[in-house]
Amino acid sequence: MHIRAANEESDNHPPGTIGVYTDHIARFSDFTVSLRGLEVPKGSIFSYSRGVYLAFNTNRFIREMEGEWLFLMDDDHRFEGDILMKLLDHDLDVVVAMTCKKFPPYPPVLYRNNKIMDITGKSGLVEVEGCGKPGMLIRKHVLDAMDDPWCEFRDSTVGAEDLDFCTKIREAGFKIYADLDIELAHLVPMAVLKQRDPNGNWGTLLGLGDRGVFLPDSTYPGELDMDVGNE
Repeated sequence: MHIRAANEESDNHPPGTIGVYTDHIARFSDFTVSLRGLEVPKGSIFSYSRGVYLAFNTNRFIREMEGEWLFLMDDDHRFEGDILMKLLDHDLDVVVAMTCKKFPPYPPVLYRNNKIMDITGKSGLVEVEGCGKPGMLIRKHVLDAMDDPWCEFRDSTVGAEDLDFCTKIREAGFKIYADLDIELAHLVPMAVLKQRDPNGNWGTLLGLGDRGVFLPDSTYPGELDMDVGNE
């Protein structure tokens, strides 16, 4: 499904396509608010593809895209309205915003030398070998230089199609950059409940998917000043 962009804010860049991966049900209102406030070049379109087969959806975005670039976005993220314009301003072949994984210890979804990249002490633009597709801006001439299918899911590893896509980009002769100063928040469904540890001490269990993180009440020194009625 294609929708002509409403928030046309700039003539500084050519139009393109914002490809949005959507789940079978709406997941996060924060994403809707972020998307509604996204600034885009005039003439750009939003393209939506529903379902969990992400490699298929990526190829569909590319085959049906309009304009000179494709910006990929998942529906479980929150971002600032100028994220796309900042990425376009870099004038790079491929550039991605920084996001983190959903589960502790929440490492960045950036890879070098076949492992998660250490970003300690780093900022701004860095070259990466692999990354997640959400938050990625890729120019049309890069996609034209690659073969169809651009994205494949060739093993069962979670996120494998993202890394395969990055490998194909680099094999086509292009570099991938990440801007560590442009952040893409990863939204997670989370249950919060009070529990005791094995020693009987109270704490809070943050339930993240099928995992959980136990935070002892002693984590928070002193009394918390809470506004009554705020949930």
